[in-house]
Amino acid sequence: MAILQALEMEETESFLDASVKSSPALASFSSSRSGAAPKAQSSHPLDRRWIFYVAAFGTLLVLYFGNWSPAQDDTATPLLPNGGAEAVPAPAPGAPSSSQTDTVSPIKPQGPLLYSKMATIVPDPEHVPVNATAQAALADAWGRWHFWDGDEDSRPTADYCAEYENRDIPGDEFPDEAWQVDAVFVNHLLNDAEQLLQRAQEAIFTEYGHGKPLPPEGLAARLKMFAWEKLDLLDPNETPPEGYGGRARNRGSNGGWTTESGFDGLVRRLLHAMHTNDQFVVVLGGHSAAAGHGNHFHQSYAMQFHRVVAPVLARLGVKLVTRNLAMGGLGTVQQSLGSQSLYGSDIDLLWWDSGMTEPQSSLTDLFVRHALMSPGKVPVVWGGGFDILQPIFQQTGADVGEFGTGMLGIPVVTSEEQAMTIPYPARYMLCDKDVTPLCQEDRFCGMCWVDRDDVDKSQFTEIHEIPGARVKWHPGWRSHQWQGRVLAYAVLEALQVAIQRWSDGTMGGPPLEDALWHVTAHYNSIRDKVRTVQGGECRALDDLVSPRVCSTPMKVSFCL
Repeated sequence: MAILQALEMEETESFLDASVKSSPALASFSSSRSGAAPKAQSSHPLDRRWIFYVAAFGTLLVLYFGNWSPAQDDTATPLLPNGGAEAVPAPAPGAPSSSQTDTVSPIKPQGPLLYSKMATIVPDPEHVPVNATAQAALADAWGRWHFWDGDEDSRPTADYCAEYENRDIPGDEFPDEAWQVDAVFVNHLLNDAEQLLQRAQEAIFTEYGHGKPLPPEGLAARLKMFAWEKLDLLDPNETPPEGYGGRARNRGSNGGWTTESGFDGLVRRLLHAMHTNDQFVVVLGGHSAAAGHGNHFHQSYAMQFHRVVAPVLARLGVKLVTRNLAMGGLGTVQQSLGSQSLYGSDIDLLWWDSGMTEPQSSLTDLFVRHALMSPGKVPVVWGGGFDILQPIFQQTGADVGEFGTGMLGIPVVTSEEQAMTIPYPARYMLCDKDVTPLCQEDRFCGMCWVDRDDVDKSQFTEIHEIPGARVKWHPGWRSHQWQGRVLAYAVLEALQVAIQRWSDGTMGGPPLEDALWHVTAHYNSIRDKVRTVQGGECRALDDLVSPRVCSTPMKVSFCL
């Protein structure tokens, strides 16, 4: 994983240079293991294209985003390739640039069901490779991933999880040579995973000026900005935490809120994905601000989340798929009515962020209910507001919560001079009322054309200078990046609990007890209750649509 760099900068100051100064660890997640030759990259061809769905109701355009590699052709087909190139980190400040003679070994032909100890780490297309000297410097400062499978050649190549519903293979059905029952493999994997997660979290803190060493009060303060409150939604007197709620579904300045069972539901899904080498799918539904309008697509917070979490999950054998399906002006209702077809039925974690365009509780309730009626995976749902999520939890036991802004960790700008002392990614995000214009002038960073010797600009009849929709209610790249970090930290924290639970549960030897990671019974319980429960805010739509809409999963039909 490399620290994020804007592709097309309007300023002379490099975002990469400024950011890596404060967070070299984010540039070192994907350093190749010591002594290992680089492997070639492979990817499933469907994951390398923009896929557009046009819905029957109006001119609905939904953009699907999956993992992709710009370096491969469409002949590469492995779903979980065993021999992909590992991403290289961004250069440390002052480090020598990559040599033009650096080479990558050719693609290994592999079958589509060949499982590996880790999914392919896709090289970041926004960064040049880092040479061995820079990699060594990063490893000395931050540590590196050391684990590899000494018995990889003997692992079964068949997809032995596929025949079971939701891939819930019983522990005693794992093949004798499977990694899931190999105590040496599991112990070493968990050991390196724990260290990797600690490095990833520390890298986020460091990037924003909260890195170690810190005094005890500093260490305590930095945890508050990512802290999630655990609420008892069964208590009729429970109220939303400070900052959450209201007509626009306002969010607080910490990490968020959820329930004990909701957090455990996320941990369970992560354990399941790791045990079955499955995808972990995250989807965002929302309005134009969530979509990232005014910025480049890769600058949106869903994609910023992806770039932090994807290489971490890949080390643990999981391919992260992140879909930013928010759209301008429309909110989520039109997609909710075709949720299976448009959002997907394979979602593990679903975000709702449409408070500006959908203040009506009935529309948010519709969104959540249709997500929970998915015939495939039943997702964790973050977003929608306390007044919607509490009754849904009480009726169905769904895994719900609301993500926050984490703004407790962002310093306030009081003057132009003082702003220069704030880490570059956090600069101009919060301004004192006396210097408010400073936070309006530097919100966006990107252009629509970069001159290249191999492309004739004159052949294009119309070229916009900058991405459109740069209006005051659309956040800029800094806000999106920070929101992505807040969400990434939450998933990293859940991964830490998952790794600890896995370690504790296999002290007597693997595999981990089925009850801790199987998902089918949990999915069925939630789904069945959603379909049978009566009432709910969704029923306020009865005058517009059939009441069946609130309890019947729907798809999109295309009439050509």
